[in-house]
Amino acid sequence: VVYVYEKDVTPEVKKGSVDVKYVTTDGKVLEDVTKVKDNTPVGEAYTTEEKSFDGYHFVGMDKTSDSANGKVTEGDKHV
Repeated sequence: VVYVYEKDVTPEVKKGSVDVKYVTTDGKVLEDVTKVKDNTPVGEAYTTEEKSFDGYHFVGMDKTSDSANGKVTEGDKHV
């Protein structure tokens, strides 16, 4: 009798990262880039928040920004 085995295939877990940056309309950085999620499995929820900075008021999200809240996707998201 010969028992034959094959190695189990471990599925690749896709991962992604999300970071957030706060800037002025002229590009001045109000707070350094912060990682919200780093090398996290795809599908995990993330949230970011609008912050207050003395002397500034919020005017909106940058046109290149990803969603403020959502799920991690493969690769990097920048809010």
